[in-house]
Amino acid sequence: MIARKLAILAAVYLGCTTAPELSVCSNGRVCPAETVCVDALDSCIGDDEFTSCRNRDGEVCQKEGDLGICQDGACSMSCGDELVQLGQGEECESAEGLDCGAFGFYEGTVSCTSCAVDTSTCSGFCGDGLING
Repeated sequence: MIARKLAILAAVYLGCTTAPELSVCSNGRVCPAETVCVDALDSCIGDDEFTSCRNRDGEVCQKEGDLGICQDGACSMSCGDELVQLGQGEECESAEGLDCGAFGFYEGTVSCTSCAVDTSTCSGFCGDGLING
């Protein structure tokens, strides 16, 4: 009788401690429980990101108040989705419309690298010790 009770307790304990099934991306990233890997996005995606798109790639979607773009049926909210996500630290998605003058320089070309404004090729500014004509 005691052995049977111990067997039942062991079964209940083991049933309560089984780990949730995890999704693993092709690059080895392990996604948290409640998400699955979408290799095309190189990201772990939750159900809310899938339901906000309803498979309309290229359309704007919303997740937790932030805007993203539907890609492969999921709401992608990352650099490269063509929307600047200020809340996620993005400064730009492309250099279109940006020029060095907007950043206090006289000449050069602004670029957008990893969603950050790059003014490293801009030159000449007021106070640089040079007289510019």
